[in-house]
Amino acid sequence: EGVATVEMEAAALFAVAKYRNVDVGVVFAISDSLAELEWQPSFHSKKTEKSLKICLKAALDALLDM
Repeated sequence: EGVATVEMEAAALFAVAKYRNVDVGVVFAISDSLAELEWQPSFHSKKTEKSLKICLKAALDALLDM
């Protein structure tokens, strides 16, 4: 209840970054839904494509600010 995303890869990145004492960041674009009893894939939707472009821009802006 109240969960926006489920992921596994970022948790591993954060664990390694903590161990190595380095900064790390992640950006999520939520595409598929498990809110119903059946998986609802929407990775190829226009809404997801727009979200991914926003995420990419945010990541690039963050890198350029470093």
